[in-house]
Amino acid sequence: MKRFYLLFLIILFFLIGDVIFYFLGVQPLSPWELKENFDSIIKESILIDVRLPVEYKAFHIDQVLQYPNLFGDPDAYDYENDIPVIVVSLMGHRASLTAYQLKKRGVKTVYSLTGGMLGWKIAGGSIICEYTKEYEKKANNPIVPSTLDE
Repeated sequence: MKRFYLLFLIILFFLIGDVIFYFLGVQPLSPWELKENFDSIIKESILIDVRLPVEYKAFHIDQVLQYPNLFGDPDAYDYENDIPVIVVSLMGHRASLTAYQLKKRGVKTVYSLTGGMLGWKIAGGSIICEYTKEYEKKANNPIVPSTLDE
């Protein structure tokens, strides 16, 4: 029974956060909607990831721009204010706050990816893992010590 209440509180926390930021001008974007309309959304919008570089390298969405400092410094955003912006974080909290800061800065249309990267992964969205790329690169290019040649 305690698990049910804990799950209920977590879901309520996410819903309240989305509702508050919605009234502040940040539109929620579900990961399913982004996945379904990814190609058209990418052509019309800018997708920004505000997570730390280590989080970004672990997994990110293809064609996303990384702005880890945008969370604390919305003036680092250097695109036109008329282009819609979709902000992504790990679970959606930093994305909502950053999207609100961008809205206050003058960006006309801002979205926050509901559930963040975890929601994207649960929705079955494709990801890129740079750590896997680095591992494969090392595995395909083994270093052979010069002493073995003798």
